[in-house]
Amino acid sequence: MDAQVLPIHRLPTELLRSILLFSVGKGNASCWKCGHIDSRLRGIALATPHLWTEIIINQYPTSNFSSLTEKLRVQLHRCGPVVPLSIYWNTCTTVSYLSQLLLLFIENGASFDRWRFLMANACDFFPDSMLEDKRLGEFTGLEELILGGVCPKFFFHHLKKTRAFKRLERLQVDDDGVEIPFITFDELATDLPKVMSTIKELSMDSKANLPLVLPQNIVILSLRVLNSSYHFHYLTKLSIQHCAILLSPPDIPLVTHLDVYFETLPPENLVLEYPSLTSLVLRTVINDLRPLTWLAAPNLALLEIKYQNRTSCLDFHRDGPPFTKLKFLTYPSVSEVRFNSSMPPDLVQTLLPLFPAMQTFAIQHVVTLSDKMIALLGRVRQ
Repeated sequence: MDAQVLPIHRLPTELLRSILLFSVGKGNASCWKCGHIDSRLRGIALATPHLWTEIIINQYPTSNFSSLTEKLRVQLHRCGPVVPLSIYWNTCTTVSYLSQLLLLFIENGASFDRWRFLMANACDFFPDSMLEDKRLGEFTGLEELILGGVCPKFFFHHLKKTRAFKRLERLQVDDDGVEIPFITFDELATDLPKVMSTIKELSMDSKANLPLVLPQNIVILSLRVLNSSYHFHYLTKLSIQHCAILLSPPDIPLVTHLDVYFETLPPENLVLEYPSLTSLVLRTVINDLRPLTWLAAPNLALLEIKYQNRTSCLDFHRDGPPFTKLKFLTYPSVSEVRFNSSMPPDLVQTLLPLFPAMQTFAIQHVVTLSDKMIALLGRVRQ
């Protein structure tokens, strides 16, 4: 037995099972490797169906199809007939191979009804012979759907046939930043009306022709780029990787959680107030914190500043004045501050007085604490 296993080998079975599930769930271990640690852990792994529920299908012209199908057959058997499955479907292959893969799911009692998560990145079309096969079932248990690849409509036929989505909450369209989106919002609304009227969370690119006003059921939105104004009247959470416009407060009246990188400035001396905002993740390049001079949020409770690696935007940030010349706003309700970027001590010292109600402070990088900073942090609980 490996000496590294000895310290945990005497732990109770259920505790070891929890450790294996945690390690696989966090991506720190493969379910297949868990069976090779030692005989006892192998027995626990084989007797734990939930350990095998994340199924990855990678089938490309250069792949060994026989090896893939055998591995899939074994994994589906170990999952058992009940537990929900998470499917990562990456294919660019023949109709014959696709049919064989789908038949494996049918033969092992793993129809679409058991699929809880589906990431579909297909470069091919669904086999005609399987379109009306009732044994495939419906996506009634689906909770999260991710669409990508050059054929994002691969599973659309069966998504349309699904009579009711009991748990579906999230839809993500992964277009890899292409200029012309693989699929637009209008296409999704037309082809998958039940999906679009059920989801609460949507992630896609604004280039996919978002409607001016989103449906009321969508309350969480993640965008890669935002170049135009929209009326996000029903959103409570908004994330924008690259915001090239000013977010007008009337357009996001209910947003409480905002995660944003700004590459724009308001007219000089203009302050925009966001009264509903309680949590702000502000992404920055080279510690350009100019948004803190115009973005007012009287009810903000959490502020997190994260470093954003955007070399294409360096000129915009280099042109900014030094922070010593900036007139920062005060945030009277902020109780927790997190700095997840490398900041010079004098900048940290300048920022701390902006948060008179701060109780929790976290910084990712070590900074030298001056006497003044120690005094400022004296009132912080954590």
